[in-house]
Amino acid sequence: MLLRAYGCPLYDKNGNFTVNTPEGIRALEWIREMDKQELIPQGAENLELLDCINLFYNR
Repeated sequence: MLLRAYGCPLYDKNGNFTVNTPEGIRALEWIREMDKQELIPQGAENLELLDCINLFYNR
């Protein structure tokens, strides 16, 4: 979801995972910056939907 925020296509025309587009690079830089500012919880890649909802409601 975060990669697609800047319009990054997750897959190329052959179905291969790709982020080496200008949009993908910008999105990765944005994610890295949020991580440096500790805006992304540690282990966020393992959060389930309910965990994300609880983060929202708990601010």
